[in-house]
Amino acid sequence: MNQIYRRDFNMRLTIPAGTTVVMNAFYTAHNPRVYDEPFKVKPERFLDENGNLVPPGHPARYKCVL
Repeated sequence: MNQIYRRDFNMRLTIPAGTTVVMNAFYTAHNPRVYDEPFKVKPERFLDENGNLVPPGHPARYKCVL
């Protein structure tokens, strides 16, 4: 996901415009504040209440930590 901000981004700290920011996907996927038992393989995390796979891009499929 690429985005270029032309202005400074400020959220508790200032990230100057044009700065490259990289998300730590490993940390996000293994954070116990985000996922219960983060080091266990639990594919059911990505199933809806009917047992169907939540499609990519659906808000319930992603948990972001800021």
